[in-house]
Amino acid sequence: MGLAERLAVTPQVDHRKCSLGKLLDVLPDGESGALQQAIDQIRQTDPNRRKSRQEPYTAAWLATVLADEGYRIARQTINRHVLRECHCGS
Repeated sequence: MGLAERLAVTPQVDHRKCSLGKLLDVLPDGESGALQQAIDQIRQTDPNRRKSRQEPYTAAWLATVLADEGYRIARQTINRHVLRECHCGS
């Protein structure tokens, strides 16, 4: 198959979810809702204030809370999810 033929084929959309998205799917409703609220709180915080550690709601904070509860999700994964840069897109 040549380049022109490959480019003519519509690519498949990747519907996989990141670790945080998967966790949101499997947690009981109350805990999933609380986690989503924490994610929303981080999203509402000014990014510059988060980076300079002037705000308590950060990806590092959430990673620590999740780890304390037995969920190992990296800060970078949380950041990508918060910024909607992961596969979830949400």
